[in-house]
Amino acid sequence: MLRKMFRSKKGQGLVEYGLIIAGVALICAAAISVFGHKTSDLISAVATVLPGAHADDNGPMISGKLIETTEATATGIALD
Repeated sequence: MLRKMFRSKKGQGLVEYGLIIAGVALICAAAISVFGHKTSDLISAVATVLPGAHADDNGPMISGKLIETTEATATGIALD
């Protein structure tokens, strides 16, 4: 009975796929956090230069942060 229980690997594939999906989601969240602000700043600069239909439309865009990051000196990027 114990041998059969240790040989059964029905949930192993599901756990592996779950770990892969979690890893990809973490990498995507970090990439969006880093590159999203650079893209937002670029679009904001263009939006500031182009005139809008209303006076309220003119001005830089404000973007939120998904994950707070800081520039670390030796390691690159650090999460807050």
